[in-house]
Amino acid sequence: IRNSKSVDRGQKLMQKLLASLEKKSVKKKSNEPMEVFLQRAETELDIPLESISKYYHEYRYANKKEALESLEKEIKIVIRAIA
Repeated sequence: IRNSKSVDRGQKLMQKLLASLEKKSVKKKSNEPMEVFLQRAETELDIPLESISKYYHEYRYANKKEALESLEKEIKIVIRAIA
């Protein structure tokens, strides 16, 4: 029996980003807010993550579904850049 708890597309995208950042030794602390983590990762790796934070929060908390496409594009760019 499958777990009924599903992960939405936005969460899957963020998980991919977190995995890529973790490979660069930047790991999110369990109690660390996403915005704080992305700011820290931006500083430590000298990569722009402000737009990812913006689109993530617009999608997740303001229910702006159109932000999901922008989030996906930005995450792909960052993952390619740090690979």
